[in-house]
Amino acid sequence: MKPQTIIITIFFVLCLLLFAGFSHAGTWVENFDDGDYKDWKLFIGSPAHRAEVKVVNGELVFKHFNIVAGLWPDLLALEPSRNWSDYTIELRFKFAEVGPWPQLMGVTYHDQFQSVPEGGPNCTWTCAHTSGEVHGVVSINGGMSVVAGGWHQFSQGTWYRRKIVVEGTHYELFIDDQQVVTYDWDLGFTKGGIAIGAGNVVTYFDDIRIYGDSVPNGGAAAAVRAHGKLTTTWAALKK
Repeated sequence: MKPQTIIITIFFVLCLLLFAGFSHAGTWVENFDDGDYKDWKLFIGSPAHRAEVKVVNGELVFKHFNIVAGLWPDLLALEPSRNWSDYTIELRFKFAEVGPWPQLMGVTYHDQFQSVPEGGPNCTWTCAHTSGEVHGVVSINGGMSVVAGGWHQFSQGTWYRRKIVVEGTHYELFIDDQQVVTYDWDLGFTKGGIAIGAGNVVTYFDDIRIYGDSVPNGGAAAAVRAHGKLTTTWAALKK
Protein backbone atom coordinates (compact mmCIF):
# COMPACT_ATOMS: atom_id res chain seq x y z
CA MET A 1 0.00 0.00 0.00
CA LYS A 2 1.34 3.44 -0.95
CA PRO A 3 2.09 5.92 1.90
CA GLN A 4 -0.54 8.32 0.56
CA THR A 5 -3.13 5.54 0.55
CA ILE A 6 -2.25 4.57 4.13
CA ILE A 7 -2.66 8.18 5.30
CA ILE A 8 -6.01 8.52 3.51
CA THR A 9 -7.19 5.20 4.98
CA ILE A 10 -6.22 6.21 8.53
CA PHE A 11 -7.92 9.61 8.10
CA PHE A 12 -11.08 7.93 6.81
CA VAL A 13 -11.18 5.46 9.72
CA LEU A 14 -10.65 8.24 12.28
CA CYS A 15 -13.51 10.23 10.74
CA LEU A 16 -15.78 7.20 11.05
CA LEU A 17 -14.86 6.77 14.71
CA LEU A 18 -15.41 10.45 15.46
CA PHE A 19 -18.78 10.38 13.72
CA ALA A 20 -19.79 7.33 15.75
CA GLY A 21 -18.67 9.02 18.95
CA PHE A 22 -20.82 12.10 18.28
CA SER A 23 -23.90 10.07 17.42
CA HIS A 24 -26.67 10.78 19.93
CA ALA A 25 -28.61 7.53 19.84
CA GLY A 26 -27.13 4.74 21.89
CA THR A 27 -27.90 1.46 23.58
CA TRP A 28 -27.27 0.32 27.14
CA VAL A 29 -27.20 -3.44 27.63
CA GLU A 30 -27.17 -5.40 30.90
CA ASN A 31 -27.05 -9.18 30.60
CA PHE A 32 -25.39 -9.96 33.98
CA ASP A 33 -22.96 -12.32 32.26
CA ASP A 34 -20.12 -10.73 34.26
CA GLY A 35 -21.72 -12.04 37.46
CA ASP A 36 -22.51 -8.69 39.10
CA TYR A 37 -24.76 -5.63 38.90
CA LYS A 38 -22.18 -2.93 39.64
CA ASP A 39 -24.04 -0.21 37.69
CA TRP A 40 -27.16 -0.64 39.83
CA LYS A 41 -28.03 0.73 43.28
CA LEU A 42 -30.67 -0.64 45.67
CA PHE A 43 -33.22 1.91 46.89
CA ILE A 44 -35.15 0.91 50.00
CA GLY A 45 -38.93 0.80 49.62
CA SER A 46 -40.07 -0.97 52.80
CA PRO A 47 -37.85 -0.10 55.80
CA ALA A 48 -38.96 -3.23 57.68
CA HIS A 49 -37.58 -5.66 55.10
CA ARG A 50 -34.72 -5.77 52.64
CA ALA A 51 -34.55 -7.31 49.20
CA GLU A 52 -32.11 -10.11 48.45
CA VAL A 53 -30.44 -9.48 45.11
CA LYS A 54 -27.90 -11.77 43.47
CA VAL A 55 -26.72 -12.96 40.07
CA VAL A 56 -27.04 -16.69 39.37
CA ASN A 57 -25.89 -18.21 36.07
CA GLY A 58 -25.96 -14.83 34.34
CA GLU A 59 -29.47 -13.92 35.55
CA LEU A 60 -30.46 -11.38 38.21
CA VAL A 61 -32.56 -12.92 40.99
CA PHE A 62 -34.68 -10.44 42.99
CA LYS A 63 -36.38 -11.65 46.19
CA HIS A 64 -38.35 -9.29 48.44
CA PHE A 65 -41.08 -10.84 50.59
CA ASN A 66 -43.41 -9.53 53.33
CA ILE A 67 -44.52 -6.51 51.31
CA VAL A 68 -48.06 -5.41 52.19
CA ALA A 69 -50.45 -3.62 49.84
CA GLY A 70 -49.68 0.09 49.57
CA LEU A 71 -45.98 -0.25 50.40
CA TRP A 72 -43.24 -0.06 47.80
CA PRO A 73 -40.87 -2.94 47.22
CA ASP A 74 -37.18 -2.18 47.09
CA LEU A 75 -36.03 -0.96 43.68
CA LEU A 76 -32.76 -1.67 41.92
CA ALA A 77 -31.91 1.50 40.00
CA LEU A 78 -29.58 1.85 37.03
CA GLU A 79 -27.38 4.69 38.29
CA PRO A 80 -26.17 6.05 34.90
CA SER A 81 -29.78 6.53 33.73
CA ARG A 82 -30.61 9.43 36.09
CA ASN A 83 -30.87 12.09 33.37
CA TRP A 84 -32.12 10.07 30.41
CA SER A 85 -35.36 11.18 28.75
CA ASP A 86 -37.17 9.42 25.89
CA TYR A 87 -36.15 5.78 25.60
CA THR A 88 -37.33 2.23 25.07
CA ILE A 89 -36.75 -0.49 27.67
CA GLU A 90 -36.68 -4.17 26.77
CA LEU A 91 -36.05 -7.06 29.15
CA ARG A 92 -36.91 -10.66 29.93
CA PHE A 93 -38.44 -11.75 33.24
CA LYS A 94 -40.00 -14.76 34.89
CA PHE A 95 -41.83 -15.41 38.15
CA ALA A 96 -40.49 -18.16 40.42
CA GLU A 97 -41.29 -18.72 44.12
CA VAL A 98 -44.49 -16.95 45.17
CA GLY A 99 -45.21 -15.45 48.60
CA PRO A 100 -48.28 -13.73 50.11
CA TRP A 101 -50.46 -11.27 48.18
CA PRO A 102 -49.75 -8.95 46.41
CA GLN A 103 -47.19 -10.63 44.14
CA LEU A 104 -45.83 -8.31 41.48
CA MET A 105 -42.82 -7.10 39.54
CA GLY A 106 -42.36 -3.61 38.20
CA VAL A 107 -40.20 -1.35 36.07
CA THR A 108 -39.99 2.36 36.83
CA TYR A 109 -39.02 5.02 34.31
CA HIS A 110 -38.40 8.76 34.51
CA ASP A 111 -37.58 7.81 38.10
CA GLN A 112 -36.12 10.62 40.23
CA PHE A 113 -34.39 8.00 42.42
CA GLN A 114 -35.86 9.26 45.69
CA SER A 115 -36.17 6.59 48.37
CA VAL A 116 -38.75 6.16 51.13
CA PRO A 117 -36.87 8.03 53.91
CA GLU A 118 -36.92 11.08 51.61
CA GLY A 119 -40.64 10.82 50.95
CA GLY A 120 -40.93 7.88 48.57
CA PRO A 121 -40.44 7.37 44.84
CA ASN A 122 -41.22 10.06 42.30
CA CYS A 123 -41.69 8.13 39.07
CA THR A 124 -44.00 6.46 36.61
CA TRP A 125 -44.01 2.70 36.37
CA THR A 126 -45.79 -0.39 35.15
CA CYS A 127 -46.28 -3.44 37.34
CA ALA A 128 -47.36 -6.96 36.47
CA HIS A 129 -49.09 -9.19 39.02
CA THR A 130 -48.83 -12.96 38.96
CA SER A 131 -52.65 -12.98 38.76
CA GLY A 132 -52.42 -11.42 35.29
CA GLU A 133 -53.30 -7.84 36.20
CA VAL A 134 -51.04 -5.20 34.65
CA HIS A 135 -51.12 -1.58 35.81
CA GLY A 136 -49.75 1.76 34.74
CA VAL A 137 -48.91 3.66 37.93
CA VAL A 138 -47.74 7.16 38.83
CA SER A 139 -46.09 8.02 42.13
CA ILE A 140 -45.53 11.36 43.86
CA ASN A 141 -43.46 11.06 47.04
CA GLY A 142 -44.48 7.43 47.30
CA GLY A 143 -48.21 8.03 46.88
CA MET A 144 -49.33 5.60 44.15
CA SER A 145 -52.18 6.16 41.71
CA VAL A 146 -53.23 3.52 39.19
CA VAL A 147 -54.03 5.34 35.94
CA ALA A 148 -54.28 2.47 33.45
CA GLY A 149 -54.85 -1.26 33.47
CA GLY A 150 -54.61 -4.35 31.31
CA TRP A 151 -54.22 -8.11 31.58
CA HIS A 152 -51.83 -10.84 30.45
CA GLN A 153 -51.67 -14.51 31.39
CA PHE A 154 -48.52 -15.43 33.35
CA SER A 155 -47.24 -18.87 34.28
CA GLN A 156 -44.69 -19.54 37.00
CA GLY A 157 -41.29 -20.43 35.58
CA THR A 158 -41.98 -19.07 32.08
CA TRP A 159 -39.85 -16.31 30.56
CA TYR A 160 -41.67 -13.27 29.13
CA ARG A 161 -40.44 -10.34 27.06
CA ARG A 162 -41.37 -6.91 28.34
CA LYS A 163 -41.04 -3.71 26.31
CA ILE A 164 -41.79 -0.19 27.55
CA VAL A 165 -41.82 2.81 25.22
CA VAL A 166 -41.36 6.17 26.95
CA GLU A 167 -42.00 9.27 24.82
CA GLY A 168 -42.37 12.47 26.82
CA THR A 169 -45.32 11.78 29.11
CA HIS A 170 -46.76 9.01 26.92
CA TYR A 171 -46.10 5.38 27.89
CA GLU A 172 -46.76 2.03 26.23
CA LEU A 173 -46.21 -1.46 27.64
CA PHE A 174 -45.87 -4.60 25.53
CA ILE A 175 -45.53 -8.19 26.76
CA ASP A 176 -44.41 -10.71 24.16
CA ASP A 177 -45.16 -8.11 21.43
CA GLN A 178 -48.74 -7.63 22.66
CA GLN A 179 -49.65 -4.09 23.73
CA VAL A 180 -51.12 -4.42 27.22
CA VAL A 181 -51.16 -0.87 28.61
CA THR A 182 -50.94 2.61 27.10
CA TYR A 183 -51.44 5.86 28.99
CA ASP A 184 -50.51 9.53 29.28
CA TRP A 185 -49.65 11.52 32.37
CA ASP A 186 -49.47 15.18 31.42
CA LEU A 187 -47.98 16.13 34.79
CA GLY A 188 -45.34 13.42 34.53
CA PHE A 189 -41.59 13.77 34.66
CA THR A 190 -39.88 14.31 31.32
CA LYS A 191 -36.58 12.73 32.31
CA GLY A 192 -35.25 10.31 34.89
CA GLY A 193 -33.87 6.86 35.39
CA ILE A 194 -34.87 3.23 35.17
CA ALA A 195 -35.29 0.79 38.06
CA ILE A 196 -36.60 -2.75 38.50
CA GLY A 197 -38.17 -4.40 41.52
CA ALA A 198 -40.49 -7.12 42.77
CA GLY A 199 -42.60 -7.85 45.82
CA ASN A 200 -43.69 -11.18 47.32
CA VAL A 201 -42.49 -13.17 44.32
CA VAL A 202 -38.97 -14.22 43.37
CA THR A 203 -38.41 -12.63 39.98
CA TYR A 204 -35.63 -13.32 37.48
CA PHE A 205 -34.42 -10.55 35.15
CA ASP A 206 -32.15 -10.84 32.12
CA ASP A 207 -31.21 -9.27 28.78
CA ILE A 208 -32.05 -5.69 29.71
CA ARG A 209 -31.69 -3.34 26.76
CA ILE A 210 -32.37 0.41 26.82
CA TYR A 211 -32.03 2.60 23.77
CA GLY A 212 -32.88 6.14 22.66
CA ASP A 213 -31.44 9.52 21.69
CA SER A 214 -30.43 10.37 25.28
CA VAL A 215 -28.93 6.94 26.02
CA PRO A 216 -25.16 6.40 25.71
CA ASN A 217 -23.63 3.12 24.67
CA GLY A 218 -22.93 1.35 27.94
CA GLY A 219 -22.88 -1.88 29.87
CA ALA A 220 -22.26 -4.92 27.71
CA ALA A 221 -23.02 -2.81 24.61
CA ALA A 222 -19.99 -0.59 25.22
CA ALA A 223 -17.64 -3.57 25.34
CA VAL A 224 -19.06 -5.02 22.13
CA ARG A 225 -18.90 -1.65 20.39
CA ALA A 226 -15.30 -1.03 21.44
CA HIS A 227 -14.26 -4.48 20.24
CA GLY A 228 -16.03 -3.88 16.94
CA LYS A 229 -14.24 -0.57 16.42
CA LEU A 230 -10.81 -2.11 17.02
CA THR A 231 -11.53 -5.00 14.69
CA THR A 232 -12.75 -2.69 11.92
CA THR A 233 -9.76 -0.36 12.29
CA TRP A 234 -7.23 -3.20 12.24
CA ALA A 235 -8.87 -4.80 9.20
CA ALA A 236 -8.81 -1.50 7.31
CA LEU A 237 -5.14 -0.85 8.05
CA LYS A 238 -4.07 -4.36 7.04
CA LYS A 239 -5.45 -4.01 3.50
